[in-house]
Amino acid sequence: MRNEDTKLTTGESITSFIYYTIKDLLAERLKASHENGMYVLSTTAGSTFGSVLPRNVNLNNLQKIFDQAPNNLNYDQLLDIYLIADDRYEDLLEVYVKDLYQTQLNEKSDLLEDDQLVTMKDSLIGTLYYDGFAENEYENKTLTFIVNSKLIGTNREFDFSILEALLPSNALIARVQGANENNSDLQLLLKSFIDHNPGLKVAIPFEDNNGTLIDLSPDLNLTLPSNYTYNQAYKIGEFTSYSESAVKDNTFTSLFATTYQVYLKVENGTTQAEPVLSQISIDGADFQNNLTNIFFSDSLNLGFLDSSNILAPGYIIDEYIKIYYVDSNDVLHEIEKQYYQISSQPKKSGETTFTSLIEFSELLRNGKYQINYKLYQNQSEQTLTVNYNLTRNHQIFDFRPNTSTYFDGIGADFAFGYEFDFEFIDNQPYEVAFVTNTYSQTPYLARYLYDIPFLDNFAVSSFFEIAKIEILDITGNEHYKEYQVRFTLADGAIVTTLMKEKELAPNYYKNNIRIAAREDEDLLPTVAENFVTREADRTTFGLVYNMDSSYYDVDNFIVTYKYENGQSIAVTTDSIGMSYNVSNRLNIVFDVSLEPGNYLVEIKYKRDDNILDAGNLLIEKRLGTSAYLKNIKFSEFVPGIEYPFVAAVDVNNVINSNYNLGIYSLGIDYNNSDTQNHKYYRINGEVSGTPLDFYMPIQLVEYLPIGAKIQRKYYEEENGIRVAKWSNLVDQYSTEAEINASLSANYTIDQFSGSLEFDSEGNAILPYIEYRIVSESDIASNN
Repeated sequence: MRNEDTKLTTGESITSFIYYTIKDLLAERLKASHENGMYVLSTTAGSTFGSVLPRNVNLNNLQKIFDQAPNNLNYDQLLDIYLIADDRYEDLLEVYVKDLYQTQLNEKSDLLEDDQLVTMKDSLIGTLYYDGFAENEYENKTLTFIVNSKLIGTNREFDFSILEALLPSNALIARVQGANENNSDLQLLLKSFIDHNPGLKVAIPFEDNNGTLIDLSPDLNLTLPSNYTYNQAYKIGEFTSYSESAVKDNTFTSLFATTYQVYLKVENGTTQAEPVLSQISIDGADFQNNLTNIFFSDSLNLGFLDSSNILAPGYIIDEYIKIYYVDSNDVLHEIEKQYYQISSQPKKSGETTFTSLIEFSELLRNGKYQINYKLYQNQSEQTLTVNYNLTRNHQIFDFRPNTSTYFDGIGADFAFGYEFDFEFIDNQPYEVAFVTNTYSQTPYLARYLYDIPFLDNFAVSSFFEIAKIEILDITGNEHYKEYQVRFTLADGAIVTTLMKEKELAPNYYKNNIRIAAREDEDLLPTVAENFVTREADRTTFGLVYNMDSSYYDVDNFIVTYKYENGQSIAVTTDSIGMSYNVSNRLNIVFDVSLEPGNYLVEIKYKRDDNILDAGNLLIEKRLGTSAYLKNIKFSEFVPGIEYPFVAAVDVNNVINSNYNLGIYSLGIDYNNSDTQNHKYYRINGEVSGTPLDFYMPIQLVEYLPIGAKIQRKYYEEENGIRVAKWSNLVDQYSTEAEINASLSANYTIDQFSGSLEFDSEGNAILPYIEYRIVSESDIASNN
């Protein structure tokens, strides 16, 4: 079955999918039943690289990553700190290793035959390329690098290091095992290297855990004779490719390792044509032969011609390209490589052309650049002059004049009345003096920040380099100042933005709490709708403007109101009901005397000979909702210890002990029962020498809540039945006769029976007179 000539029905060799593995490399569960080894199943690539199913599946890719992990992770080498611990993953890993693995380690060590590319470098002649095995070299384990004598030049001593090669899975290139070096010692060194350098495939010097420098790199040195012979193979040295099993288990360190001999041949190139830059493609366009007067905005693709095939297949020249910025004094400044990218297409076998694509970062300054290049180490350096001409979108990201509150990308505001130091003569633009600060010494990057006297904040795109700032007065007929700011940039571009005086659209407050406003085409510039309660002694509406403080002058404001859409009434600083005053805002005050209803308050501002709209208030003064008596007195003079007794009761006059009420010199303390909408109260008062047969507490109507009225409960005989009635509602505006008729009663008898009542022990029962207070809003709704 190992005969590679055996074909599957697909026509592929059977050894593309299976290959033989010795017993010691099998998974533990398979060793006992396969004394002589077994054929293991793999994919086509697995057969070549030695990655056997299911080892060619990376289970790490199934682990969960934290949501907060960065977006730019290397998913092939994730650190544990970014992974979420998951028992299900651990269980899967156990099944994967114990039940599915066919092999423990990969034993393949031969460099891959197909698509092979080996590169090695010497500091004197640069990088050499081995593009695939020549005849018999794969079987003979030799690599012969062929180099043109032009690349060698006068150099004769070389010290090469291998850069890369196409290896089986987890194999490692390192020095050859020493003649007296045992497998255990070498394997420990190899294992230490991969532990310290995960992912590397070619050994380089490293420090172990003890800080000892260990060098496992191959010894590849050559001294050519001064009269060396062209096309003769000179041995450079040798290296060993150690399989994964050789690196991780000393049993296999010498068993599964392949050593290669490395040679160098020099071809005679003395009379051959030099490789040259022959064409160029600008910003992705077709290649052209003209290499002068080059302007580009993104990329240049350099086309090289090697007509004599001096350079080996796989060759690229990235390491020999440098780019310089040419300043105005023709001084060269080398560009850091982070600001450009080179993507080269390697030279292909049998072809004489290859390319190198150079892409410039947008962070680079427009201007003249010089590309220095050569096609091999010993070639004289060539130069190409180009002009980077990126069309830049000059943008202003933030623009805040003094006192400004916003910038919307088109323009910014400034406080009403704020005076800038702009001087306009004969309507000509005013040129602003500004200070340029250099914050970067790198001439090919953006370098400048600006101190502009009338701006608090200023943020712009890269290379927004200002040559001149001008202010134009474009104030129209709306009585608000407006300016255009014109920036002339160093590259000739002109960028403009606007500055407009803030309109007198205030922020509205009620008792220092912000309230909403809206736009209304009839009430300019804005209007705020709100309400005032009937009971409030004083409600203040504040209007705060974005204006210079000196403009808050009481004489500059005109305040009027219309009651229920009636005539305009002027408001003054001392008018009754509604007044205004000015501090750091305009305050409009509603006092308790103002009648309920709807008020439109209009505010204007006088500026020179102009009257400007400055805001509006639509205020509803609501009807009174309180029906709680403020105070009560039973006689004109009350000794301090003889204040009436008050208690909350239920509808049957039974005292509710949850509230501790009291009556004092300032009035009734309801102990929050009023805020909980309790409706029934008992008050016991005392009088001396006062007739009670036609009596009421004194000044009772004076203690009513504003807008409320009071009435008394009485009884009348109707068809032999005593029926409860309520007297007429009265208040402080009723006549004395109306008040007496409604509220006075005979306090010596029970109102229902019409006589004095006694309890079972013969004691007189104190009569009660029931009064009801009705709020203004309930009166209006007939409740």
